[in-house]
Amino acid sequence: MSTAAVLWLMAGCSPAAQPASTRTVAAIEIPLKTNRDHDDLVAMLHRHAAADGQDGIHVDDRTDEWLDLQPQVEAMAPEERGTIAVAVWRGADDASLEVLVQDWSHPGRAWLTFARGEPAERSTRLREGLLADIHARWPDAQPLPLENGVIPLPGDLEAVDGAYRTIPSEAAKYVR
Repeated sequence: MSTAAVLWLMAGCSPAAQPASTRTVAAIEIPLKTNRDHDDLVAMLHRHAAADGQDGIHVDDRTDEWLDLQPQVEAMAPEERGTIAVAVWRGADDASLEVLVQDWSHPGRAWLTFARGEPAERSTRLREGLLADIHARWPDAQPLPLENGVIPLPGDLEAVDGAYRTIPSEAAKYVR
């Protein structure tokens, strides 16, 4: 599956019912200020996927392809172009998306979204382990609010007391 397709699917653009396993259950923003930050995050994803080691779990880093594709997307302003596009999949045929990492429309602020996954128990262990390591490596990482399983658009968020929340006047957009 192409990176652009993955990002579109995860953006919550479709009101159609989705399997419970695809529902976003957690999200966090990590500041990626340097190439080392990027490399550390990708290495962390690889370590946790390898530790799980079941059901063909693997990491696809499509950052280079994404960087090449973005200039061709006329709707994306240069200042919105992302710097990372990585996914953790379960299944040899990419049957189940576990984690998506991207920063399009908010470059340098990587958003990691965690799906409920299938089987949920393994996805929970993967998520909890990753989040613990993320907080140890990036203490300024911020949880992102979820509105009915969808992260609000960057412009619909505000920081209040060091945490993100949905701007109250924008919250109605995310009610189902």
